[in-house]
Amino acid sequence: MKNVVLLSPDAGVGIDSAVAEWCQRLTAAGVSVPCTLTDGSELVHAVTQHAPDGVVVWVRAVSDGLLQALRQLAEQAPRPVLLLVAQPEPAALAQAVAAGVHDWLVPGEPVAAWPARLAAAQARFGAEQGLRQRCADLTHRWQERVAVDKAKGLLMQSQDMTDEQAFRLLRNASMNHSQRLGELARQVLGAAQHAERVNRCAQLRMLSQRLAKWQVLRQTGRRGAASRDALQRTAARVQDTLDQLDQHLGAPAQRASLAQVQRAWAQLEEAVRPPPPGQRRTPEPTSGELLHLNECSERLLAAADALTALLQPEGGAGPFQWLTTVGRQRMLSQRYAKLALLRCWWPVALAPLCASEQAATQAEFEGVMRDLNRLPLSNPDIQAALAAAGANWLALVHACDGLVPGAGRAQPAAGLAVIEDSSETVLDAFEQLARHYESSLELLLGTGHAP
Repeated sequence: MKNVVLLSPDAGVGIDSAVAEWCQRLTAAGVSVPCTLTDGSELVHAVTQHAPDGVVVWVRAVSDGLLQALRQLAEQAPRPVLLLVAQPEPAALAQAVAAGVHDWLVPGEPVAAWPARLAAAQARFGAEQGLRQRCADLTHRWQERVAVDKAKGLLMQSQDMTDEQAFRLLRNASMNHSQRLGELARQVLGAAQHAERVNRCAQLRMLSQRLAKWQVLRQTGRRGAASRDALQRTAARVQDTLDQLDQHLGAPAQRASLAQVQRAWAQLEEAVRPPPPGQRRTPEPTSGELLHLNECSERLLAAADALTALLQPEGGAGPFQWLTTVGRQRMLSQRYAKLALLRCWWPVALAPLCASEQAATQAEFEGVMRDLNRLPLSNPDIQAALAAAGANWLALVHACDGLVPGAGRAQPAAGLAVIEDSSETVLDAFEQLARHYESSLELLLGTGHAP
């Protein structure tokens, strides 16, 4: 060592004669001391500032404060450490070595021996750093192997591949993108996790409308226990989705947006809460109740929409765009059915407003359907899901066209049944499409193209 930082926490405030004596001894041994300290909490800063070859610590006995300072040094700015201890105790020396000391001097050793001890500390430090680097390399390689195995498993499950096919796909993609295999595997896993969160947010948009739809059906006595069960399942699904997002969203903007969603959900949950036992079994909902229900569902929709947009990758292109688009189709199908049911019980004076919103919802849904059908999709499952969604959407629109605004319970039961069944079937088809986009190769591998 050519220069060292000297730490002497026992010397008191300032640099007293004892510290000056140790500096002279180090200088006599051929080592310069650019900095002396009496406070171990300043050690990391001093080492960072002066970049010494090592650290010499002079203490009467090893203390907890010294051990803490040495551990911080080893973690943040590792250097060879030589300990000069007036009262050497085996147990204390063992603790010091574990905290980052590489060699030590005891009373009676001549100054002439110091350079050899400093060199020994430096050599042990070098060997230790080499071992740490090899350990870090092994850990990194093991983590890459784990990531590759997980990515293979994900591809095998989502793409119906064998182990060999999944590995070959990852290897070829890593070569085409000039990426390490482990790096690409982590990208695949990260894309899958992010896609799941985007899809969950998109589900909240749909659930806000589906919940209102089933609440209208429950309030008006349609399907009795079936509508109550569907309402409870939908509410439980909202809460489960929020719990999952709460665990995985960490960025401040995401947390703030999620808080908005949670507040909106609390209001909607209150609006759909069933009345106490004994109160109106199959009430005719009032216009005020329906307006409040619709406002709460739209408030949750807007909050979930904002959170979904926040999670959308910058630029919003490629498979993530189609994932959120398909997710929005799920919401539009439920919103259309909700508005159709509201038209049945809202006062006639409010029907034009409801009809206008319903027409806008229909136009948006059908515009996206045209875009989806124009995509060069070769997957038979996607084509079948789109065909089923289109057929049931037409049935839903036809049934809604036959409703009489404000007719309430006088509506034909068959027409209401078609609305209930068709809206659920359209939803099922788009749930399948969303699962496909969520696990598509283009999204997982980050190619940026729609499937």
